[in-house]
Amino acid sequence: KAVAELKSRKKILEDKELSLVPSEELFDRAKMEDLIKRRFFYDQSFAIYGGITGQFDFGPMGCALKSNMIQLWRKYFIMQEQMLEVDCSILTPEPVLKASGHVERFADLMTKDVKTGECFRLDHLIKAHLEKIKSEKNTQAELKAEIEDILVKLDGMTADEMSSLMKRFDMKS
Repeated sequence: KAVAELKSRKKILEDKELSLVPSEELFDRAKMEDLIKRRFFYDQSFAIYGGITGQFDFGPMGCALKSNMIQLWRKYFIMQEQMLEVDCSILTPEPVLKASGHVERFADLMTKDVKTGECFRLDHLIKAHLEKIKSEKNTQAELKAEIEDILVKLDGMTADEMSSLMKRFDMKS
């Protein structure tokens, strides 16, 4: 009788624990960003003048967090993996950007998923789709070689060339 009573109480306790657990863990990114901005972990650089996209200033807690993360990174990569650390300039001179092709072809072609509304770089989607076809066992060697050639030329392709690739390989959302 005592064992049955303990089992009954255990079952009641387990049911109560399950009822207290939230059915779905939700993370509200907007609330989190609001909190860390109010506590000045970081803020957009020059925010009072309209700000600069992609540049941030760290507050006291943000500086401490950044410092801790860099220290952990150094401990692993430099001490354990014996890699070398370099500290380069943040600004890049225009001749470097011209030589790398960033000035002429600054904008990457983007596409939008019609179902989710999410945006993707078109060249990345084409590459992933072609690599998937190439890795399939029943893909002929001739097609694999052609896909390899396309992948090499993909970065220099125009919008029309990429569009024709999408039609040819039946790429859809």
